[in-house]
Amino acid sequence: IILISDIEDLTTTEAEDFVVSGTARGFENNAQLSVVVSSDNPINEDEELNLTAIVTNGTWTTAPEDISSWESGTLTITVDGSNDGGQAAEQAFQEVELEDDIEPKVNGITVNSGDPIVDDQTAFVSLTFSERVENVVANVDGVDVTFTSRDAAKTVWEGTTSGVVTLNANEMFKTVTVTQYQDAQGNMGQVESIEAPVKPLIEITKRGDSIGEDESSRVVISGTARGFKTGDKVTVVGRLESAPNTHYFNETVDVAGSGTWNTPEQNIRDWPSGDINLTVIGQNNNGVAADNAKDTITYEDATPPTVDGEIVFSPEFPVDGQNVTITVNFSELVTGVTATVGGVDVKFEGNDPAQQWVGETEGPVTLSSNEDTITAVVNRGYQDLSGNEA
Repeated sequence: IILISDIEDLTTTEAEDFVVSGTARGFENNAQLSVVVSSDNPINEDEELNLTAIVTNGTWTTAPEDISSWESGTLTITVDGSNDGGQAAEQAFQEVELEDDIEPKVNGITVNSGDPIVDDQTAFVSLTFSERVENVVANVDGVDVTFTSRDAAKTVWEGTTSGVVTLNANEMFKTVTVTQYQDAQGNMGQVESIEAPVKPLIEITKRGDSIGEDESSRVVISGTARGFKTGDKVTVVGRLESAPNTHYFNETVDVAGSGTWNTPEQNIRDWPSGDINLTVIGQNNNGVAADNAKDTITYEDATPPTVDGEIVFSPEFPVDGQNVTITVNFSELVTGVTATVGGVDVKFEGNDPAQQWVGETEGPVTLSSNEDTITAVVNRGYQDLSGNEA
C-alpha cells in the first residue's frame, strides 16, 4: 500500500521547494517508487515531473523540486511501485491546487541584438521575462514597440518600433522602457528600463556655392554631430583632389553642446582651383564610432597673379658692366616667370612654383650716359597654380 501525505494547496512562492512524501507498507527498504507530478494547465504541458523516491523504514520522500515557474492550475500527483515479490501496489493519487502569487520580472532587454541604435531607423527589441507574460507594452525613447505576436503568453517577446528613432545632440543613449506586462494569473510586473547605446552621426553643412578668392584665406568647414557628448572630438580633413599630399588641412575640433562643430579658418589662397574632398571622422565618449562623413567642395581662383611690392636690386645701385640680381615677390605661387634688367635677360634660380623669385642677369648691364636709373621688367605670361595668366 502506498499513501501520500496530504499536501495543502500552495502558492508559487511555496513551490520553490516542492516535496512529495508518504508511507509505503509491504515494501522492503530501498524499494523505488515512481512519482509523477503534472498540471491541468496546458501552459505547463512540458513541465511534468518524473521523480523517484526510495522507501526507508516504511516512509518515502522526493528530493525538493522548484516548480515556482509553473502557472496556476491543478496538480495531479501519482505514485506507483512494486515490492520484491513483484506485487504492484494500487496507484496513490492526490490533487493539489497551485496558485501563482509571484509577480513577473524583466530578466533582459536587448536592442538591435546588441548593436547601437541608428538614427532615422527602426529599432528591434527583444525582452526576456522570468515567466510567461502577456499584454506587454514597451517603447524606445517614446516610440512604441510593435510585437510580432500577442496571441499567447510567453517568456520572450520580440518586436520593432512602430516608427524610426531620431538621435539628438549631446545624447549617447536611448531609454528603452517596459511599461506593462502580466503573467497568466494576472500578477502585474514592475516598470523596467535600460539605456541602449546609439551610433553617432556626423554631418557636414552643405555649401550653396564655390569658394572664391575673397573667402579663400578664411575658409571654415562646419557641421553637426548627434549621438556625441559635449566636448567629444571630430577630425576634419580636407584634401585637394589634384594634389592630396601637398595641399590639405587637418583639424581636430570639439563638439558643442548644441551638437555643432566648426574648424578654425583655413587659408587656401595659394591652392590651385579644384575640388576639395572633405572627410570627418570621430567616435563618441561611449567608444562608438560614427560612419565617416564625406563631401566635396570646389575652390575657384579666377584672379590673375600680380607682382607684390617693389622689385629689389642687388647691389642696390647697379654698376655699369656688372651683373645684377633682382628679387621679385608675387601675390601668390606662380610659374613661368621671365624678366629683364636694362634689356638683359634674367636667369632665375630654384624650383617653381614659388611666391618669391630671385635671379641674376645673364650678362653685365650697361648704364646709359644720359639716364640715372635702370629698369627691371617682369614679362607677361607667368601663371598662378589655377592657370590664371598675368
